[in-house]
Parts: sequence; structure tokens; C-alpha cells
Amino acid sequence: MIISPLQRTELLELVNDALGTLYANDLYLIENQVHERSIVFRFCYYLQPLLQGNGYTHYNLDVEYNKNHLDIKRTTNFLHGTYPDVILHQRGSNQHNLLLIEFKPWWDPDTQRDIRKIKDFTNPNDQYRYALGISVLFGRDRRNVDLTLIQNGEVVQ
Repeated sequence: MIISPLQRTELLELVNDALGTLYANDLYLIENQVHERSIVFRFCYYLQPLLQGNGYTHYNLDVEYNKNHLDIKRTTNFLHGTYPDVILHQRGSNQHNLLLIEFKPWWDPDTQRDIRKIKDFTNPNDQYRYALGISVLFGRDRRNVDLTLIQNGEVVQ
């Protein structure tokens, strides 16, 4: 799936807005090294209404979605299966895979595996072809959050 630079900017703004709300409301989770899944849930809790309010009503926001139709998700580097932390897509199809996000907390900062996974999922020659992938490294505070953007199987930032 291909997105315009304007849509990419809009999605990044929505992700950043959700991160801002997460840090404003749930910093306790990050400061106290609560499990990544708990933090990601809260992030999606804030992202969902932003997406709905900006016209993404025909997309599904899912956490740890592990299926590709009736099979598990497999990629070139993850032949035995893998699943993204968060995806914005239309269930039951690989034609409308819009956004994929992987998260790491500051106390476990190795994002290399996540970036390899995002490259696979955004590869235009693979079956998933997500339009945009983002690796998010949670910082101890909002100023220290690190985002890596990936499109067409390559890091763009």
C-alpha cells in the first residue's frame, strides 16, 4: 500500500499526539518499568479516538495481531511466525495494511530485531506491504522518545 507524504505526516502527528497523552497520563507505567504490553495498550487507548476523529473509521487498530487470514504471520526473517505490536489495517485482507508499530522500553533498548521485522512487513515485494512502519523506543520522559520510520523495507529516518 502506498501513502502520500501528507498522509504519512498526518499518521506521525496522530502517533505523536497519542504518545504525548500517554506520557501526560501514564508516566507511572514507564517510570516503574511496567511490562511493555501494558504501556502499548494505553498508547492504543489514546490513539484509537484520534484515528476515528481523523477519518480512519474503516481501519482496525489491533494489538499483537498474529494472523494472516487463517495462518500465522510469517516474513522473510521470521519464517516460524511473528506478529507486530500494533497495526492499523483492514482485517481479512493484505490490501489495506496502513501502519505497523513496534515498541521497546528504555530499559530494553535493542530495537534491531523490531526494525528487521518492520522492514519485512513494509517490504513492497512481500505479502503484507504495510505503507508505514514505526519503531518507538520509549524514553524515561517524552523528550527522549526515539522514533524510526520505515517505508518500502528501508529506514527513512
